[in-house]
Amino acid sequence: MNDWHEFRRISHELEGVEKVIDGKVQDEDGLKNDLRLEKSKESRLEQDQVDLRQILDVSRRLADEAGKIARKMDQVVAMRRKLSLSAPSAGGRDLRTLELELTQKMQAKDDLSAYVSRLNKELSALHDKVNQSSQLVVENEKKLREMEEKFVKEQEMNERRITLTEGLSKLQSEEARVRFHNTVCNVFHEMP
Repeated sequence: MNDWHEFRRISHELEGVEKVIDGKVQDEDGLKNDLRLEKSKESRLEQDQVDLRQILDVSRRLADEAGKIARKMDQVVAMRRKLSLSAPSAGGRDLRTLELELTQKMQAKDDLSAYVSRLNKELSALHDKVNQSSQLVVENEKKLREMEEKFVKEQEMNERRITLTEGLSKLQSEEARVRFHNTVCNVFHEMP
């Protein structure tokens, strides 16, 4: 009779363990789906990061070129000033013509400086986007690592479930053997 109570207690424990294992298996399936989604997001973010880096390189080149143009314009303006001061009638032009040309060149220089400033602002905005994307990639990589760790834990739980199932099978066969033994013993005791 004690064996029967022991068997019922173990059976109840095993049913509880099986329910927990079934829940963990469902959780594992959900985590696998989440992992697949995060991996696809990560690949899209990596492509975005590559695109942004290319844009950043182009914007840097544009900023460098704009800087060169601005320096050349400064040189031209300086030369014009020297020319107007040293030879007021250079090339058959009088001082007023030279001043008008100088004013136009200074306006062009100011326009180019504004253009360079705008390019620098765009470059700064691109830098910010690249930094944000990089940060997002780092966060997603962290999430991915966490999900992989959860997946490994779920695999360990699966292995534990298999071990418990094997243990249950062994207990059931041991119980059947004990019952058979008890039945045989009871038959021999009842024999006259």
